[in-house]
Amino acid sequence: MKRKITQIGRLFAAAALLFGASSWASAQETVTATYACTTAAIETATISTDGVLSSGTMAVASGWDFSGTKAINGVTFMRFGPASKMSDTSLPTVRFTLNVENGVTFTPTSVAFNAARFGSDSGNQLDVYAVKADGSKVKLNAETLEPLRDNSGSFLTTTLPITGITGSVAIEFNFKCDAGKQVGLNNVVITGTYTLPEAFKVAYLAGTNATECNEAIFKALEADPIMDVTPLNFDDVTLTGDLAADGLADYDLVVIAGPTG
Repeated sequence: MKRKITQIGRLFAAAALLFGASSWASAQETVTATYACTTAAIETATISTDGVLSSGTMAVASGWDFSGTKAINGVTFMRFGPASKMSDTSLPTVRFTLNVENGVTFTPTSVAFNAARFGSDSGNQLDVYAVKADGSKVKLNAETLEPLRDNSGSFLTTTLPITGITGSVAIEFNFKCDAGKQVGLNNVVITGTYTLPEAFKVAYLAGTNATECNEAIFKALEADPIMDVTPLNFDDVTLTGDLAADGLADYDLVVIAGPTG
C-alpha cells in the first residue's frame, strides 16, 4: 500500500498504527516527596522525580489552625493549634497527600519528619497514620511519640516505615494538644519506590529533516515520559503494509507525518 496522506498547506496530516503492547519495566527506582513545612498552611511537595507522582498537597484538619512559623535551634517549624482541646490522637491534625500518575506503580516505604511542641507540656503526644486510597488507616508508630518542647532547644526527629500499601497515599499526623497550645512539623519526607511502564517505542516518519524534527506532533510525543520517539525519514520507508518487511516491527506506534508523494 503506497502513501496516500496529503499535505494541506503547512499542516501535516498524521496517521498512527498501533500494534503490540509494551511490558512493565522490572526495575524499581526511588522517589521522594518533600514538604518543607516552613512558609504556609497549604503546601505543595517538591517531588524528586518527574512523571511519577502527579501532586503532593497538605491540608489542615477541621478544628486546627495554622499558627505561623517558629525556629528551634535554627530550624523553622510550621505551627498548628486547635480551637478546642484535642485529647484523642486518632483525630487528624494535618494530612500530606500524594497522588500517583496514571500507569505508575508506587509503593510508599517510609516517612521522615521533625516534630515539636510549643509552650507548656500539653501537646506532647503524636500518632502517625498512612491513609490508603480507600480511606482505611494504618498506624505507623508502635508507641505514641512525644515531640520535644521548644525550650529544650531540640525536637523529635524520626523515620517510620510504611508497609503493605501501593498507590496513592496520605500521611496523617494526629497530635494531642490543649486549646491555645501549638505543635509543629518540619521537613516531612515521604519516600517510596516506583515502577514505570516500559516506554512505548514510536517511529515518527517525517521528511528529510526527520533528525531535526520541529513538528508539533513530534514535540508532543517526545515530551511524554512514556514515549521513546525515533524520527525517521519518510522516503526511507516503503510502507507496504507488512510492518516487518518495512523494518517497523519493533515499534509499538508508527506515526506518519509530512509531505507525501
